[in-house]
Amino acid sequence: MSVDERLRAGAAGPASGAGLERALEKVWMRRRASTRRRVAGTVLGIAAATATVIFASPYAIEQLSDHRPPTPTSGDLVGIYRVHFNQVADADLAGTWRVTLDSAGVLTARPPRSVGSGPLNPSSYETVDGTLETNLFVHLPGCQIPGALVGRYRWSNQDDTVTFQRVDDTCEPRRVLFSAPWEKVR
Repeated sequence: MSVDERLRAGAAGPASGAGLERALEKVWMRRRASTRRRVAGTVLGIAAATATVIFASPYAIEQLSDHRPPTPTSGDLVGIYRVHFNQVADADLAGTWRVTLDSAGVLTARPPRSVGSGPLNPSSYETVDGTLETNLFVHLPGCQIPGALVGRYRWSNQDDTVTFQRVDDTCEPRRVLFSAPWEKVR
């Protein structure tokens, strides 16, 4: 039986009208207080969500910008390259790599046979004003932190040999691969 029903049943008996009014007023006051708490909680939740969106948006936009798939603007680097490392700190990178840059902005790196049997997952690249930007090795540990998702390099091409100078890259395996000259195979 609800409070209202109990009060009405009690009102049918010899109860005073003032006592009934006080009891009903208490019920309504509790209900109003509960409603105020719910509204205040909802308003605070909306305010917190809005503040999060406002202050987190610049960071989120920066992170999403590192994930955009770049596309090349010129065919200057399109081709297949051989990259050789005699000795490097990371033994997994040692050997001869085969790197393909295609006209659709896809970079495919095939490691030496000692590392694996096939090419790594295709990555993307973009060339703009003598700068190459790529997300190669983004799946490797250490290359997934903010700022390491994309590497930027200035490049120069002389006699079918491309050399790179790091502009901005904190991904160590990618830095190693771009530190050696790339010899164009075709």
